Amino acid sequence: MADRVLHILLKYCGGCNPEIDRGAIVKRLEGLIRREGLEVQFTPTVEKADLLLLINGCPHACIEEKYIDSVKSVPFVSVQGAGLDRRPVLEEELPQFVWEKIKEGMLMDAHDQDYQQMIEKAAQLGYQYEIDYFGCSQSTLAALMEAFGMGGRDILRASTAFAGGVARRGNVCGALSGGLIMIGFLAGRDDLEMLEQYQRGMGFADRLCKRFEEEYGTLICREIQKIKLGRTFDLQKEQEREALHTIMASNPDACQAVTRDASRWTAEIVVEILKQGTPLARMLAQGNK
Repeated sequence: MADRVLHILLKYCGGCNPEIDRGAIVKRLEGLIRREGLEVQFTPTVEKADLLLLINGCPHACIEEKYIDSVKSVPFVSVQGAGLDRRPVLEEELPQFVWEKIKEGMLMDAHDQDYQQMIEKAAQLGYQYEIDYFGCSQSTLAALMEAFGMGGRDILRASTAFAGGVARRGNVCGALSGGLIMIGFLAGRDDLEMLEQYQRGMGFADRLCKRFEEEYGTLICREIQKIKLGRTFDLQKEQEREALHTIMASNPDACQAVTRDASRWTAEIVVEILKQGTPLARMLAQGNK
């Protein structure tokens, strides 16, 4: 960005089912930016843009898939109806939240932007893998592995039984378990004498658990089902699993939303682990020599 001008590539959704006044949001955001001493110019091309701003009228956020993967050279902010970063925000507060997020992006260096793309990729894959393949623990873990290029078939296979709240019993959320496995892989110990590393890994794991509790008030699969879908499912019964899968096909806020959030929150912690650098688990440190 140069000459105190913020060049924005602005894209609206089709407006088929808006729950917010999209134009008003942009107009108020423009006023906030100008009050900070910046000029705003909307550009039609990514080459001149400092920021990609996506204004989705509803949480489906249909234009994200089209633009986020194709426009990778600039940071982006996506309004998802009355929400930002998949979290609800009052419509009147949206412009301020968007501006705060833009300012955070303006302070990010190129390396941070690469990490941000990894975080968003993990979230998108976590959502899609749960729709395509089911198995929330593996959907979350596979998304993180692909986004960061770390891990392998062994840990993916080992995460199988955590799906559906541990062996489909509705206990600790499988998406949370998948995220915890990734954190343990990166920051845990692989030698019982590594007590400091054990404490470090547990600290990162506790943060992910607390993030779940902040969002859902629980870590338990069946309780999250009730919050999201209004009922619980006995996932050990095939008929119940099929009923859940049918709901997932039409409700974007079902289990795939949980795997998306788990992937995003874990990815944010992974970035912090990577930024702090060693000590990683011994096998990783040795492998990077």
